[in-house]
Amino acid sequence: MKKVFAFLILLLSCLFPLGCNSVPQNRQTYFSSEDVAVLNIFSYDGKGESKYGIKNLGHSFLSITNTNNESIFVAGKEIKAGEELYFGTWSLSLHFGVWFNVECNYIELYNKYNGRISLAKGVTITDLNKISEYILNNDTWNPLKNCSHFAISVWNSVARESERLNLGFINTPGNLKNQILNFETYVLNKEIINAGDCGYFADLTEDAFVFEGGEIYV
Repeated sequence: MKKVFAFLILLLSCLFPLGCNSVPQNRQTYFSSEDVAVLNIFSYDGKGESKYGIKNLGHSFLSITNTNNESIFVAGKEIKAGEELYFGTWSLSLHFGVWFNVECNYIELYNKYNGRISLAKGVTITDLNKISEYILNNDTWNPLKNCSHFAISVWNSVARESERLNLGFINTPGNLKNQILNFETYVLNKEIINAGDCGYFADLTEDAFVFEGGEIYV
């Protein structure tokens, strides 16, 4: 199933222009005194994990770091002071939609996404509410509304005009990575720590997801 979706994305990206070639360079992101957290957007183009002629299309995801002295909440998930939450969309059989902390577990257990590019910006309580609303109203995954579409859409929901990323008809991790490289403030291989158990926002009471052989089991 995943290979079929990957083939469809690859085919569509060849048939339709991405429309992301005229992005201004040397851009910056911003922080303010009202910020309570940092939003990071990550993208990995998959080149380092393509094997035996099978193209890995990569993955895009986000994280929120709580820089406040009190807990903050994203779509009902608590992030304590100084802690971080990773999230993005997946086509996992248990849930085709938004998952949290999958990426940090994959990195700790399997050293994935080496060569990832990221970008950070400050977010306020109002911004967190917008992010939460977007997650809850867009808890899905399909070949067009994939991980890159989700990551860009979340970022744009709280971005200043100068921070916005282009959301095309077809969005891929490689294209998103190239957009991030247009910012002076991008980071290569930003450190990612294990933020704990993974799960999905539609079932926050579930805390028994474990990794086995690169897959998620209950």
